Amino acid sequence: MQKYPVKLDPFQNKILEKLEDVHEYLNQGFWDLVVKESFSTILLCLECLLMDHAGIKVYEQLKKEKVYFDSLVGVLQSKGVEIKNRSELDKLRYFRNRIEHEHVNAEKHDAEWAYEVARSFVSSYYPAVTATLEERNHRVFERRSEKGAKIKVADEVWIACALLHKENPNKHDFSIREILERIERENIFGEIRPGIYVHLNLHCVANKAPNPAKYRMLYETEHGRRRLFKSTDYYHPEREGGKVKPNAHEIPEKYRYLLDWYEKQYNT
Repeated sequence: MQKYPVKLDPFQNKILEKLEDVHEYLNQGFWDLVVKESFSTILLCLECLLMDHAGIKVYEQLKKEKVYFDSLVGVLQSKGVEIKNRSELDKLRYFRNRIEHEHVNAEKHDAEWAYEVARSFVSSYYPAVTATLEERNHRVFERRSEKGAKIKVADEVWIACALLHKENPNKHDFSIREILERIERENIFGEIRPGIYVHLNLHCVANKAPNPAKYRMLYETEHGRRRLFKSTDYYHPEREGGKVKPNAHEIPEKYRYLLDWYEKQYNT
């Protein structure tokens, strides 16, 4: 694999971060989110190209346009930049709009296609971005292999919060920062994944509207504070039937005692 010792600029880093998020959403099975964020990744790439070929002032002017995608493409083409795979981009934009406005649901193969369209598009113009992404994914895979860690982000969040409750029985709830620090300390996966923060803030929180995950693992007691969900708690109606705790076979054996503690001591 070719190495890119030169650091990415801030705008290329944003593209990289977005691709990492999309890859994580794909691993977590958030198909609708993968499609929507794949299109957002392409927009970021087009914006970066615009700044490289037309300058910041043109970029700032175009941000005011209502039909933003077409404006970006039009200006870039006027500057001699070939927009590759245009038909695929148009299909992705159309499908993304249907999900956003017509409540169409994406399936796994749709999400995989959308991610590949975005990754391939970025690679055509900024190969250093996708090369960095591949190197990071490879390092994560090696760390996971070494640790034997195969755990869902939501389960990792639940375990950290459960440990805090066990270690601090007199505390009613915990800050998001406290839970994040406990995740870092436990280091089950091998590193902090991009999806951790959004799970703490939204995906796992029972009394928030789902978007799109319906987990009911945490409860927001007040802004920025969480505790484990209890069966007597209010939860958003659209989260009905959502998972409240990990499945025993999907977490490391050393943490399975927490499931028994949860049922017999906490959730009573």
